[in-house]
Amino acid sequence: MSGEASARDPYLVKSVVHASRLLSAFRSSGEALPLREIATRSGLPKSMAFRLLYTLERCGMVDKVGENLYRCSLRPFKQKLYRLGYAAQGTDYQFSKEVSLSLERAAAAEGVELISLDNRYNPKIAQRNADILVREKVDLVIEFQTDEHVAPIVAAKCAKRTFRSSRSRCRIPARPTSARTTTRPA
Repeated sequence: MSGEASARDPYLVKSVVHASRLLSAFRSSGEALPLREIATRSGLPKSMAFRLLYTLERCGMVDKVGENLYRCSLRPFKQKLYRLGYAAQGTDYQFSKEVSLSLERAAAAEGVELISLDNRYNPKIAQRNADILVREKVDLVIEFQTDEHVAPIVAAKCAKRTFRSSRSRCRIPARPTSARTTTRPA
């Protein structure tokens, strides 16, 4: 919540906003965090975080499980789930398989939704997959594309989506050996 919005809203109770930010610092059930980490994640001063934790502990919403270590008694708030789209060049080679598997593992570990598609080394399928990812309104597109004629077409499809929605970003490597990427800010 922005400070500007809260300054204009006469019905907003700042202490409740602060407490909800503090409770949102707990990302998973049973997670125990030290005071410093809670303050960092919530963006609150350490002294305010301590006072809120003390109060929430007295209300039974937070447990103190050790010296300077706290656990939320409530079910964690649902965080915004990011949606990533990944279009693999193909799955015939071990390198491509490893890239796909590592993205799937990383997405699962971070609680990110990953829509994974296979371009099958086919320019028409790559363009169709780009259309699918745009239709799915993913937040970020990762395109593994070495065809220099197809890459700009796919990038243009992502760019159109980017201008329609501030949530979408497109990052497309020009060639696997190149470190250059195209990023479209939201």
